[in-house]
Amino acid sequence: MKKAMIGVDAGGSSTKLALFLEDGTIVKKLKAKAGSSASVKSALENVEEGVYKLYEEVKNEYDLKAIVIGLSGLKANSKESLEKLVSNLKAKTNLDVLLNPDTLIALYSHLKDEYEEGIVVISGTGHASFGLNKNGKSMMIGGWGYMIYEIGSAFSAVQDLIIKSVRHYEEEGKVYPLAQSLIKAIGLSTIDDLRVFMYHNDKKEIASYAYLITDGAKAGDRIALEILDDASKGIARSIKLLVKHLELKETAVLGFTGEYIKNSKILQELVLEKLQKEKIKLKYLEGSIDPIYGAYYLARKKGKI
Repeated sequence: MKKAMIGVDAGGSSTKLALFLEDGTIVKKLKAKAGSSASVKSALENVEEGVYKLYEEVKNEYDLKAIVIGLSGLKANSKESLEKLVSNLKAKTNLDVLLNPDTLIALYSHLKDEYEEGIVVISGTGHASFGLNKNGKSMMIGGWGYMIYEIGSAFSAVQDLIIKSVRHYEEEGKVYPLAQSLIKAIGLSTIDDLRVFMYHNDKKEIASYAYLITDGAKAGDRIALEILDDASKGIARSIKLLVKHLELKETAVLGFTGEYIKNSKILQELVLEKLQKEKIKLKYLEGSIDPIYGAYYLARKKGKI
């Protein structure tokens, strides 16, 4: 049987799973429910369920070597709950289980076997920037979750739009056109109904309307462009801090991943412009790479496949 490993990218919107062969080829994919405890309470159960489902489908066809998991919101879980997830999977599969922050596998999807150090910006439902230097020192900026502090994510974009709209409504008695689009898209009647929307929906649902900001910016909407500019400042700040604390050189790579930033060329360009103004030089890897490939490269790094 061919050697293979299971890679897992557990995010705020869904959990992606893939079966990798020894050469990095993906031969099977599967999607499960959200795997970030910063988004849903059942995150770890969702991850375990998804892994076990894929394992059951392929265990008799391949020589499985390991399970490598990248978990969003890892620090939002207790040590005991994480240990339970690993022990449950080991007991059910008899495989080595490597549990990591999703930021680490996202970075390895860019580093691959080619680079020693770099930064990855993850901007999807939530946001975090993660860096690693050639000495093995790593650091994350952001990733605190929306209950503490978040900027540069799909959720924070919608939240920012609502805050700006409420303030404008209170001061001028008018509703921004972009806010009207949001109210209509949600299926609400008035701006007052946004209270119900924000307090009765989870982070994933709220973040799903960020496309309105992306589309609005493309159309030249002033408020949408302001929101993206604010987001780019927060993301650029996180990169600047990682370069400083990790003492990264110009040869370090920079990559973007996550549905929000991937779908917003304007946001990408604004971040790069701000880095240029700050005279921060990194090797920018243009284009989106599926973070789940980082699970494969991390497994190679650890000698698991």
